[in-house]
Amino acid sequence: MNTLLRNLMSIDGTPPTVESIANLGRHLIERYTKDAGVSAYRPVMASVFGHCTRSQTYKIFQLLPHKTENGFEQQCREIDIENGDFLLMGDDAEALRPRIIELAAKQNPRFRGIEPKIILQNRIVGTEVGTVGGTIQVGIATANSFKVYASVFNGQPGGGAMQYLGFSLAEEIEPQLNGYFIRMEGLL
Repeated sequence: MNTLLRNLMSIDGTPPTVESIANLGRHLIERYTKDAGVSAYRPVMASVFGHCTRSQTYKIFQLLPHKTENGFEQQCREIDIENGDFLLMGDDAEALRPRIIELAAKQNPRFRGIEPKIILQNRIVGTEVGTVGGTIQVGIATANSFKVYASVFNGQPGGGAMQYLGFSLAEEIEPQLNGYFIRMEGLL
């Protein structure tokens, strides 16, 4: 989808809405999944978000599978961020929603906007993580930015290891960047 969107052209110069981009993603996921065959079906969840130039608002859409009598269809659901809704994705993510809402209800100015990060940190400390690569990947989207967090695990003697998508930043990623490093805040 990135390739398609990087090559957008328009007759009148009006960019597509965030919703139309989300629906493109929904269509591509559904088509690829169905073309792969029912036996190879793996549910795909994704999100599309950004500032919509037509409505002049920030929009978030969740793309999620829905089982039907004939297999499945990929759905596109808008997250109502104007009324305080937020998007959680991943293993057992919805179990965290009540705890995030409870923390947000306390209206502590130090926690405003990072309630999901705090609740996820507490979950990581208290349980073992069984997701992709044995890590949790977190991104928090606000009206002004999207921030990605790496996970820190005490996987090695003498300290923790910054990981993103299951890869050690210091051992697997940064040595291949000719002296450059990845600047990313840790979740823990």
